[in-house]
Amino acid sequence: MTQDTQTLRQICRQRRRALTLQQQSEHAQSASRLALRSRWLQRPKRIGFFLSQDGELDTLPLIKALLQRQHQLYLPVLKTLRGRPMAFAPYSEESCLHPNRFNIHEPVTPHDDHINAHQLDVLFAPLTCFDAQGHRLGMGGGFYDRSLAFKRWFPHARPIVIGWAHECQRQPEIPAEPWDQPLDALITEQQLYRFK
Repeated sequence: MTQDTQTLRQICRQRRRALTLQQQSEHAQSASRLALRSRWLQRPKRIGFFLSQDGELDTLPLIKALLQRQHQLYLPVLKTLRGRPMAFAPYSEESCLHPNRFNIHEPVTPHDDHINAHQLDVLFAPLTCFDAQGHRLGMGGGFYDRSLAFKRWFPHARPIVIGWAHECQRQPEIPAEPWDQPLDALITEQQLYRFK
């Protein structure tokens, strides 16, 4: 991890944390409207999500709307079987959640209910920064990149990976490593970016 990467993470996290509660709410509503109009969410699908924290663009308005539209939603879980870096567990409004070692809430479900990233149709990915080329900078754990590593050889394979961020997290350029998985698209409160 370079100093530049650490600095970018800090800058973007500070920007999103500086947003007021009203701005956070308005951004989440605007981004959700854009997402719901996208072609990727028109029919019920298996969709991977994350629960927002630390100033991330709030996913709850979109999650609630997608549950009403009969989509099957999944959240990432880190405690998995067979050495997988990350799997996805079914999520509903009745799901029991428990914090993992990073204090991120995960559904409490049997391992048999977990699916891999390639079994999702769409995956909304968290990030600290993004650029106009579709590069994303996560928190540095590499969980999403490792879970999506198969897309290096099969770039058009499922899932469609969509970044979910505030426009203020955009950077002119993100340093990309060979193992980084680029986004297919990204949604902010201002627009839907298509990269592929």
